[in-house]
Amino acid sequence: MHASRVGDFVMFPRQIAHHSIDSHDHCDMLIEKQYGQDVIDSLSVLEAIVPTFHQGLHHKLQDLLPMVGLVLRSRFGIVRQAAARCFATICDVMTSEAMRYVIEEIIPFLQDPLVVTNRQGTMELIYR
Repeated sequence: MHASRVGDFVMFPRQIAHHSIDSHDHCDMLIEKQYGQDVIDSLSVLEAIVPTFHQGLHHKLQDLLPMVGLVLRSRFGIVRQAAARCFATICDVMTSEAMRYVIEEIIPFLQDPLVVTNRQGTMELIYR
């Protein structure tokens, strides 16, 4: 897949990131009000096409990890499930980079005693 086409298939970062999201609560608000189905569709498309990406596009995928990690902590179970499946596929394709991100940025959310969705999203990703 050509590098300029990656952004066309991955709509959710552009739509959600346009709003300068600083928390998963803000992300959930945008998902609930307007972008929910778009996020799920984009994650599903990304999950399907990531295995076909040329290795030269892996840096683009690495740029998406923080956004997928943010969506992984959503209060909406279906969004978390789509994010976990997408993240697991990315981990299959670019294992060392994605797993490093999981270990450093996602696994620490298992310790969060206050926000159950942080733990749920992390466990859903581990399950996948």
